[in-house]
Amino acid sequence: MADLRSTRARAEAAWRRRFSEGGSGPARNGRDDVRDEVRASWERSVHATTVDLAAAPVDEQHDPADLWRASPLRPAIEAVADEIRELAEDRGFVAAVMDDDGRLLWTAGGRHMRRRAETVNFAPGGRWDEGSVGTNALALALDQDRPAQVFSAEHYAAMVHGWCCFAAPLHDPLTGRPLGVLDLSSTWDRAHPMALAAVRALAMAAQAVLDAEARSRVPVPTGTAYQVTVLGGRELRRGGVVVPLALRQAEIVTLLALADGDLTPEQLHDQLHGENPVSLITTKADVSHVRSLLGGAVTTRRYALGGVDTDVGRLRDALRDGCAHDVAHLYKGPLLPESDSPAVAEWREVLDVAVRDVAMTSGLSQLADRMPYDLAVQQAAADKLAPGDPRTGWAKARLSRAGG
Repeated sequence: MADLRSTRARAEAAWRRRFSEGGSGPARNGRDDVRDEVRASWERSVHATTVDLAAAPVDEQHDPADLWRASPLRPAIEAVADEIRELAEDRGFVAAVMDDDGRLLWTAGGRHMRRRAETVNFAPGGRWDEGSVGTNALALALDQDRPAQVFSAEHYAAMVHGWCCFAAPLHDPLTGRPLGVLDLSSTWDRAHPMALAAVRALAMAAQAVLDAEARSRVPVPTGTAYQVTVLGGRELRRGGVVVPLALRQAEIVTLLALADGDLTPEQLHDQLHGENPVSLITTKADVSHVRSLLGGAVTTRRYALGGVDTDVGRLRDALRDGCAHDVAHLYKGPLLPESDSPAVAEWREVLDVAVRDVAMTSGLSQLADRMPYDLAVQQAAADKLAPGDPRTGWAKARLSRAGG
């Protein structure tokens, strides 16, 4: 808190030097304790509005509810609305969505913070572009097309010097142009570096919904299920369309596919990260991203996977049922070998041990090909061949390679 107070005092002093009556600009030593992007925004704001605003102007020409219903941002924000509300209410923030014209369309948060925000028209209909209220995080994120934060007196308008704001842009998946921003705002004493990371994670989850909706416009055969490969590769298919699958997404699909029943957010978070210092909100945002990729196939609140075919789920079932030929068909390699998730690593070891046991008892050459340097597996496969079997030569070659 002492550091925040000191930072706020420096920002207030710099603002007074620039904007108070008779203000003379930077301090005599040439330093004004203002970031370059804020200083540049201040200079633009001087020509657009006044520092003495009592509240943001309101767009009187449009009903914000109508704008929100028609907004391309609405489905994406609604997909992650539970996570946004939970963070805002638990941490004392008010969340807001602003369109590319600088109008707030949607807000969420606890009653106290929302009422406080409404006193300055930080509510649907309020205009928070730089030309209307001067320097603020929403305007910077929109104008610079990157995440932004503005603390206390870094704001141009004195009415929001008691606030801190963190914002991240959202983009049209087809054109790449900014569609608007997602913002988290609170009182200055709640400023924390993790707030910017949180709004970026939430924006990424919402962006994933926008991207998935754009991909869904690509024609695909009707009645096809999502197919996820995580054994010996990493891939998501729907019909003939291949969608990139990031490692974290593959880990989430894997753990949900192998779970006996649904998982709470906390349970999935522990399985993914163990003792690593990763925020629960990051896991929730990652799940939202996966949900959008899979067309809503991950349930909310408690997580479960439905309508998705996974090779690892079918392999687990084949091992349980003792279907050696199905195991040989499904096992294309270890489960996500690049993953360091503790639960994924445990499943990888369990599956490898079980598949090796099937290879030893069945002698299937298909499995022996997947374990080229396991001498015992190669010997078991060779021993299963009858004299004169044409596969004997290849079996001997595998034995020689495995034996060094």
